[in-house]
Parts: sequence; C-alpha cells; structure tokens
Amino acid sequence: MCGDIVEGTGLRAWRLACGLSNNESIDVTIAVLDEGQKVGSRNGIEIITIEPNDESLLRLLTGKYDAVISSYWMSGITKRIFELAPREVQLIADAYSPFYVEFFSNSTSKSADRKILQWYPAQLEECNAVLAMSDYILVANDSQKKLYTGVISALGPGEELSDRFITIPGAVEYEQREKKVDKIDPKRLEFLWFGGMYPWFDFSSLIEIFADETINKRAYLRVVGGSNPMYKKTDRRYNGQYYKSYSLAEDKGLVGNSIFFQDWVSYTNRIGVFDSAENAYPLLEKQM
Repeated sequence: MCGDIVEGTGLRAWRLACGLSNNESIDVTIAVLDEGQKVGSRNGIEIITIEPNDESLLRLLTGKYDAVISSYWMSGITKRIFELAPREVQLIADAYSPFYVEFFSNSTSKSADRKILQWYPAQLEECNAVLAMSDYILVANDSQKKLYTGVISALGPGEELSDRFITIPGAVEYEQREKKVDKIDPKRLEFLWFGGMYPWFDFSSLIEIFADETINKRAYLRVVGGSNPMYKKTDRRYNGQYYKSYSLAEDKGLVGNSIFFQDWVSYTNRIGVFDSAENAYPLLEKQM
C-alpha cells in the first residue's frame, strides 16, 4: 500500500484471491506483514497479519492450508515460507513481475546503481531458490515462461518444466462494476493507460500514434499513474521512463491536447476511471 494507493503486489494478491474465492470449494486467506494496518474480512476473503519470523510463519502454515502462493521476488520471506511449509502443502511462486529485468534498469546516478547492485547477488540467489522449490510458477505470458524456463534450467538438471507453469495475466476486478455503458460518444474516443511506465516499456511508439493528426482529431490518450508511487518522482531509476515519455509528449505539444497525464487515484475510485474510458471499445469493434 501507498496511503490509499494500492501498489502492484497488493493488487495482484487481491485479484488472485478474488479469482480463487469465486470457486465455492476454496477458502482463501491473505497474509500481509504487520505494519499496523486494519485487517478483517472482505468479500469472503480473510485478511490477517504476520511477523517475518519463524514462529509467526509456522503458526500460519501448520495444519491449515493446502497451498501457499507467494511472490518469488519477496525472496527472503518467500524462501523461508517455502522451507517451513509442511511437505503436503503445494508451493506456488507468483513470478508475474520480472525481477531480473526490473532490477537492471538504470538511473541517472551511477553511484546509486552501484550501491543497489551490491545486494543484488544475495537476492538473486534467494529468488532462484524459490523458483527451484516451487511446485508451480505463475507467469503473465509466454515470454515470461521462456525467461523462467531459462533461469531454472541454468540452475542445474531437474524435472520437466512445462507442467509447472500456469499463465495468469493481470485483470481488473470486473465483478465490482455496477455501471453499464449504453451510449457511445462518436466525436472523440478516449484511450486509457492505467499504471506505471516501467523501464522496459517503449512508450514513445504510443506517443507517435497520438501525434498523428488523423488520430488525435478523433482520439486522445489519458495516462493515469505513470510514475511508480513506491518511489519519489525524482527517482530516475524507476521513474525515468515516465519523465522521458512526458518530456517527449510535451516537446511534441501533445500534453493537454491529445495526451493527458493524471496522477494516481485511490483504489476505491479506480473502477470509475475504467468506466469513463469504456466508450472506446464498442465503437472500435464496430469499425473493425
């Protein structure tokens, strides 16, 4: 969490929990590190807090759960959870966020990058250990499956990997929607980019599309978020792509005309943001 902004890991955990709980035979619990936040039950999903020590983790794991899902890049605590879990518990690593790729994004400060690289080898070893111990690995697409197949293969000979991967892309909690769009505004379509701009994204291609006069007369792009809310906006390591993209759009005179940048909104207001851009899709499908 970042105030009332739910960051990516929290959203991913909640979406997975909602998907699992829709199966009436599955009871789901979300465990979060105790940072003084309020917990309880929401939509039939129990939310509890834990301490990052063996005693707390053992209390959590013993005799209650059939499977445990944990983010592989939370390397230290996930590795310990997998080590302490009873043998009959299925171990599932969520690898939707490519830690190996994100970690090597550069900033404008070489000294800051060198400092971060000092602790990379230890975290790398723990991430690899989590993947190796997992019974199943969740990925977002085929490209990630190829990446992690290579990572695990490099660790040494093992079992056939193909059956260990489960592809689960990110998704919006559509079950929360109450508004249904009936009317379509044919004058100008709104396209929405909701989320961060990571270092490996090529946002310049999208900017070039909305720089085209034949496009921007009929459509515009709204960017909600852009920067990573977990870091200062001046952090060029994780927010460099945002400023690079904003500067390019500004240089082309698109900001406030065909591309609009908006700061993050609270989780409770997020569905409203999605609904406001929905009118783009039916019209596009009709024209294609």
